[in-house]
Amino acid sequence: MKPEIDELRLQRLVDGMLDARERHEFLAVVDRHPAWWREVGLAFVEELIWRDALAARQPDQSIDARVKHGGNDRSSGRRVARTIIALAASIVLTTVVGIRVGHWWAGRSPAGVAGSNAVDPRTWNLDGSGNVLSPHDPQGDMPENPGLLRLVYGDGPSRESLEVPVFEESQLPSGLWAEPPVLDIERINRELAATGYRLDWQTEYLGGDLHDGRQLVVPVRSVSLRYRGQ
Repeated sequence: MKPEIDELRLQRLVDGMLDARERHEFLAVVDRHPAWWREVGLAFVEELIWRDALAARQPDQSIDARVKHGGNDRSSGRRVARTIIALAASIVLTTVVGIRVGHWWAGRSPAGVAGSNAVDPRTWNLDGSGNVLSPHDPQGDMPENPGLLRLVYGDGPSRESLEVPVFEESQLPSGLWAEPPVLDIERINRELAATGYRLDWQTEYLGGDLHDGRQLVVPVRSVSLRYRGQ
């Protein structure tokens, strides 16, 4: 059974609640499990998105106050943030798919996504087209019942899959897929500076076709946490 990262200590790291000794000890443990760095990086980005989501819902409160008084809602904050990240991706062509970051998407440029930092679609498969929404479905500004699509990567023990929601471009709010402000990434890196690490953020694209003939583009936001000496 694979060891799992200590979620409580990870959340305390993100919240800035670990002192210098605790932070050093925790990061030393993470260093012994390289796969955990993806979770650490994702946690910091999810925290940023979670705070932004609260800001939109509670504009009369400061970010610090919202985080401090989040109550039981905070326990589900990272799940909510994953959904927001999934919906906040850039879109290309006619269909958008929400995503989660994945270290196994490395860049090559497939045909049809000119000028992008993209991944060869031959390295992944669509496992059924799911209940893809018709462009005529009246879902309003924020569809509550998206179609689902399963992306499959790898074979055998290395096989990984990801179920993602699928929306029509025309059904999404115009600002939903905006990139995170550069200043926010810089702020995170200032907070990480004391630990000797920095956050790198990059958007890449997967491309393919759905069974109904429409084109599918998956914006993949890759997040990596790097030691400044690398």
